[in-house]
This record gives sequence, structure tokens and C-alpha cells, in this order.
Amino acid sequence: MKNAYTLYLQSWKEHKKIGVTYLIGGIILLLLFLVVAGFGQLLTAKASALSGGKSPEQLKVDLLNNSIEKNQAFIDSIKSLIYIFVGGVILVAFVLLFLYSAIPFFIWNYLLTQSYSLRRYWRWNAFNLVMAIILLIYIIFSILLVFITNVLFPSGTGLPRLIFSSVLSWIYLLLFFIFYTAAAYTFAQKYKVWESIGNAFSLLKEKRSAVGKMSLLVMGTILLLYLVLFLTSKILVPQTIALVTINLALLLLFLSWFRIYLLKVIS
Repeated sequence: MKNAYTLYLQSWKEHKKIGVTYLIGGIILLLLFLVVAGFGQLLTAKASALSGGKSPEQLKVDLLNNSIEKNQAFIDSIKSLIYIFVGGVILVAFVLLFLYSAIPFFIWNYLLTQSYSLRRYWRWNAFNLVMAIILLIYIIFSILLVFITNVLFPSGTGLPRLIFSSVLSWIYLLLFFIFYTAAAYTFAQKYKVWESIGNAFSLLKEKRSAVGKMSLLVMGTILLLYLVLFLTSKILVPQTIALVTINLALLLLFLSWFRIYLLKVIS
């Protein structure tokens, strides 16, 4: 445990690495937000132009009173909006994937002092697609486990049950963070998706004692951050945007530090 605590303290001293990875993640996440917000604004503008600022009730009245030609033109406009929505969602999904893949691409090349290449970047897209599928399966599995645990081992009602469920959820989330980071670390060395996933399991099994001790310290850090967020929410209740910004900034800081800490433990 002493060695784990030493690595814990050393990881917080990696100011440059934490700062650089924090900056990379922050810039790309800002771009992700702008893409989603821009698409949302486009859809809102199209829908507003289509409705002419009228309420649903007014549109119903217009449809009843308008000629067949006008109603047909309105229906065609709705079809056009649907096409834009479906096509836009698909396009935005690809853009989000390409942007998100830039985060581990830049961060791991920086942490492992590797060269940057377009070929490696495209492989990160494949890796993140596979990890997204694994995450979806893991979320479903975790929800079922939380539900079964709450049924078999009820912890009361109200606040106790909420705390119990929250702790379980954080544990499951931490386990996935550990696995994803280990898989990204092994992937950044050979750039083979399925081999890196298998190597991640092997690496975590080999370092299970150190990772277990690390997890306890990480959970303590999460509880401390949770306390900070709780107190902040009490102060900034009316200021939703400020509260969300602080939450995201602290989450990004945690992930930037966590990545470096786990790298010290498993490398």
C-alpha cells in the first residue's frame, strides 16, 4: 500500500503531463460541443422557419383552412426537415467519432513519446468503435447488477439506498475506466484492436494487487471531488451553466490525472 500511495503522490506532481492532456481533452471536447450545438441550432432554425413561429394549434388550423397545394408544400417541407435530421445525425455521429478519437491519439502519442501519423489516427477510430460496443454491453450488465443487488440486498429507502446505488455505480464506472485506459495503453504500443483488449486483461491480471490498491486511493479521490461538486451545487444552484462547466472541468482534470496514475501503476 505504501508503494501505491507513493505513486499516488508522484502522479499529482506530473503537472506538465496533466496540463497538456487536460488541454488536449478540453479543446477537443469544446469542438465536440460546438458541433452538437451547431447542429441543434440548425434544426431549430429549420423548424422555426417551417412553422413560421406559429404554435401547434395554429398550424392545425392552417392545415384545415389551407388549400391542398399549400398543405402538400408544407408536407414536403416536413419531409425535407426529416431528411436533414436523419442525414445530419449520421454525419454528426461520424464527426463526433473522428473528433473523439483525436483525444487518445494525441494524448497517448504524447505520453509515450511516439510519432504522429494519419495511419495511427485512423486505427484509433476502429479502437473506439469496438470500445463503444463494449461500453454499451457493460452499461447494460452494470444496470442489471445494480438492480439485482438492490433487490437481493436492500439498503433501506431514501438517502441510504441512493448512496448505496451511487457507490455501486461509481465502482462499475471506475472498473471500466481502468479497463479502457489499460486497453488504450496496450493499443498505443502495437495498434491492434483485439490483441490490445486481450493484453489489457492480461496486464490487469498481472498487476491486480497494485491496481486494487490504486483503486482504493482513486475512490477516495472521487469521494473528495464529489464533496466539492456537492458544495459547489449548493452555492451555484441558479447558475446552471456555471455548475455544468465546473463539473466538466473537474471531470476532465480527474481523467487527465487518472490516466497518468494508472500508467505509473501498470507500466
